[in-house]
Amino acid sequence: MREETSQLDAPVISVSMNAADLRIASKQAYYDSNLPFDEAETITMYVYNAGPAVARAVQVELPYPSSLNGEAITTSLRRARVPPGARPSQVLKDNSLTWKEAGPFPCCVSDQAVDCVLGDLSPYTMLEVNVAFPMTRAAPWTDRPLKASVSSDTPDPDLLTASTHYVVTPNHHHDGPRYWQKVGTWEQLDGRADIHPGSEPGSEPQGGTPARSAHGAYCISVTLDHITVQRHLAAPGTLVSLVPFHHQITGAPGRILIGGWLPVKLLWPGARLNGLSAQGKPTEAYVVRVDPIGLSEADIPPLR
Repeated sequence: MREETSQLDAPVISVSMNAADLRIASKQAYYDSNLPFDEAETITMYVYNAGPAVARAVQVELPYPSSLNGEAITTSLRRARVPPGARPSQVLKDNSLTWKEAGPFPCCVSDQAVDCVLGDLSPYTMLEVNVAFPMTRAAPWTDRPLKASVSSDTPDPDLLTASTHYVVTPNHHHDGPRYWQKVGTWEQLDGRADIHPGSEPGSEPQGGTPARSAHGAYCISVTLDHITVQRHLAAPGTLVSLVPFHHQITGAPGRILIGGWLPVKLLWPGARLNGLSAQGKPTEAYVVRVDPIGLSEADIPPLR
């Protein structure tokens, strides 16, 4: 990626960052391992590349219990482009993606896990990875919590969103369809520092992870063109102008418009910021990542 020097008064570290922020989430929270012999259960993972670079040689590792036959799996793959500024979890809930069939993919089996090779993944693109496991004659009796992961040959700036949990279970058939239809942690596809109305620094955002610390300084990596990445140092309370977007709050009717001014300590990867170019024209910058660093707030001049 190209290096570029910012004209901001704040200290800037210009970097050439060849990174791909890969995120993974299970389509369902629970999968059934108590079906008739040779009948298949399909485990589905969503893989999203939040950019800014192409993820090269993407692989997914999918563990499975002995009640599923990893030697006789069948696979299918779909691919969709996530619209600019859209939240991946929301477009999944809205069923608004335009999926294209991408055919089967090669997998190998080792140590009760399937390793699948998915090829290169462009920025802001999502994959639906389907692996169908026939049942064995084993008699399972307990829930099996498992963790799938995604990786590539391209550096990943946030490994905490590169794995996801799901449960394979022979039980709970009396719990009805609502149990089996429960979705996985789709919010993880939006990035770790997700924002929800009413969140306070250090609180637990609904469906996300704790808000970042209000102490020290923050390094904000942004891109205007998905090619050049700049890092800006700022005090945690520095306000930036957020491009408005609509958000669905869990349990609330309708969607609300979120925008206006936001402290940098509450930014999240994928957020769009309003700005001005050197020529005074309006611009939109995408946040690539947000990193707290160990500097005193008094030592950090504000972004302008």
